[in-house]
Amino acid sequence: MVNITEGISIGDVAFNLAQAYLEGDTVFPSIEACVHWTKIAAQLGSKEAQDKLGMYFLTGEFGFEQDIKQAYEWFSKAAKQGYASSQYQCGKICLNFKDYDTGISWLKKAADQDDQSSQLHLASIYNLGQYGIPQNEEESLFWSLKLAEQGNPKAQYLCANIYLKKNNNKDGLYWLTHAAQNNVEAAQYTLATFYINGTNDLEQNTTKAINWAEKAASRSFLKAQKLCIELYFRSNNYKKAQYWMEKLAESGDVDTQYQLGIMLMTKFAQKHDQVKSLYWLDKAANQGHAGAQYEIGCKYLKGISIEKDYEKAFNWFEKSAGLGFQSAMLKLGLLYKKGLGGVKDLNKSLFWIDKTLSHKPSQPEIEKKAQLEMAMMYGLCVEEGFKNDKSLYWLEKLVEFGDKDAECEMGRLYKNGVGFIQDISKAKQLFKSSMKKGGLLAEIYLGQMLDPIKDRIEFIEMLELKNQLTDDKATKDLNNAMISALKSLN
Repeated sequence: MVNITEGISIGDVAFNLAQAYLEGDTVFPSIEACVHWTKIAAQLGSKEAQDKLGMYFLTGEFGFEQDIKQAYEWFSKAAKQGYASSQYQCGKICLNFKDYDTGISWLKKAADQDDQSSQLHLASIYNLGQYGIPQNEEESLFWSLKLAEQGNPKAQYLCANIYLKKNNNKDGLYWLTHAAQNNVEAAQYTLATFYINGTNDLEQNTTKAINWAEKAASRSFLKAQKLCIELYFRSNNYKKAQYWMEKLAESGDVDTQYQLGIMLMTKFAQKHDQVKSLYWLDKAANQGHAGAQYEIGCKYLKGISIEKDYEKAFNWFEKSAGLGFQSAMLKLGLLYKKGLGGVKDLNKSLFWIDKTLSHKPSQPEIEKKAQLEMAMMYGLCVEEGFKNDKSLYWLEKLVEFGDKDAECEMGRLYKNGVGFIQDISKAKQLFKSSMKKGGLLAEIYLGQMLDPIKDRIEFIEMLELKNQLTDDKATKDLNNAMISALKSLN
């Protein structure tokens, strides 16, 4: 409302009129008239009008062409008259243009007039050590406390961080709680993490941890959403965990899209859903998530919720392996070995299996499988006309370690004279050793090698060993009947 009182300047009268046109107070609202009288007021020395005109040039509001130079010119006119808001804007502009000394000087002038934006800006600068100003926690605390005590949430959070950094948990948690209560998401998240394990100044409380994490999570704070997922998994509340996973996945978080895709294939999901699993894995895979690419490859390989397609499986494994995913490297090696989805190529198979073995960091289970697959390649390589030292190394190494599958494979090679001089006795020993460990294929090979009449004693030993390895009564009865029949031949 236009308010003319004794002693008011003409510039201020003009500015009041400009505001009246802006607000439609006592006059018909008109942006054009507002701008006209703001310019006149600014030229007549009204600091409020100069500040407003600077803002119009800064933001491009009301049809103004953005012009930082013009904005600074008008802000500085008001700033020199002691107008705190303009001093703050001058400070920011100077800092952005790397005139640090002038910028800090303007901020301090505004801060000394209790301009909260300037005080918070200075607190942040001193906390981080920016714009040529050395880091100074005490100076940062000085300015942030001024604001925190007036209820400024950002300043309260800054105070909390400074105190916590100084290991002053009592004051740190005091301000952290205030900031959290004032809806600072980062404070709510941090407070939740303190409640998870507790401190000397805060008793452990999982319920409060979840409550604070959910407050921040409901305001789309990414870390808090992930913390909610973790906390609900810990408490076996898979329904709530899935709820937050879906929220996070829908917001585009690639890792969560992958994890949700995996979860939907397990008993932990609210509903076992292979179709939705594929949906989320596909989302993550197409954004370059190697784990998701591997899982989709597995689905195509096995025909899970999608038509079996070796070529597509091969392509997804190739993408995942190219990103360094160890499991995909091994799968790709096996597809090359069998010629599934592409051309059969033992050299490329060896290459990818070897890459799996040399990958760091390694998954012990995958590495162990790769060792066995490399060992199993030895016979194939020999049959193709070349020897592979790495395959032989792992075959001999695994046999030395007593691996039942490696023993069976080496037994087969000795039996057929592939890569080794044929040695039936060694083959039998290896088959027996593998069989004792549950090697079913070794049992078949050994059974094929033994003649029940000519090798009666060994055949009886094999049947007795089979009885030791099974709990099936019918199988034992059949084996015992054969043993009795063979012994009666004496």
